Amino acid sequence: MDNESNLYIESKIKKLLYEMESIDRTIQKRREVSDYEDMDDDNHEFEIITSEYEDDFQTIAQRVYKLIINYIETKGQLHYMADFKAKLKPLFDDNALLQQYKSNNDYFDENLFLHEAWGFLSAYEAFSGDDLQYLLNRTGLFFLENILANTAVIIHGQNLIVKSESEVYKAVKMVCKAVFPDASEPDTAFVKAAGEYKPDILLPSLNCAIEYKYAETEAKLKATIEGVLADVKHYSHNPNYKIFFAVFYVKPDIWGIQKFKTVWQENEFPDNWKGLYIVG
Repeated sequence: MDNESNLYIESKIKKLLYEMESIDRTIQKRREVSDYEDMDDDNHEFEIITSEYEDDFQTIAQRVYKLIINYIETKGQLHYMADFKAKLKPLFDDNALLQQYKSNNDYFDENLFLHEAWGFLSAYEAFSGDDLQYLLNRTGLFFLENILANTAVIIHGQNLIVKSESEVYKAVKMVCKAVFPDASEPDTAFVKAAGEYKPDILLPSLNCAIEYKYAETEAKLKATIEGVLADVKHYSHNPNYKIFFAVFYVKPDIWGIQKFKTVWQENEFPDNWKGLYIVG
């Protein structure tokens, strides 16, 4: 197999595994909700959607399984491939792929398929890095960004008059939680030697944290951008949260979206930070 084909398979495996990780966390949280909260007949749709996530997980797992076999085979490591099959094939044969979701115990333990797949792949240099590009391209993040980009629509749809950051993010958190059951306000801050730093909304299934900022003047908008820039280093190297959204809710339109984008770029925010400018 040529190098280009090899790189394609590596990229495809990573993309699918990271997508599976998000689906895994989503399923676990949805099962936790259905087990520990009162679910009446009107919530039958909730269970249907959860089952759809499980179907997606199984479908992707089958694709990844075949891709990894193909990848190991290209390396000429037939004994290693046999070990891989021996470990993972029973998960399909015994219908054990999703078995942990049927129990009330051990929520948020790593799925066995993911654990074994990443374990086998860790023997290869291509799978030992921090793959931010794949984390940024998961399906859930596109849904999330669409929700955040519609912050003003959400607020006006609820006939709210907001005058603070907390009023803004609490309105949006309700919508986030409807789509992502694990959406929550942090119980504890991100603790660093210089102090504590607390995002407004956390989404563990997407390794994502969200900050909201509110501004009614250009001076306040500049100050909030500077404050977020200062937060970047304090949020870095968190083992669970790798992607950050900073949503600036302004009344009135202080700069316009193009100037905001220019300022954001000039401040050289890292690739794992996304700034959104929303006019209220």
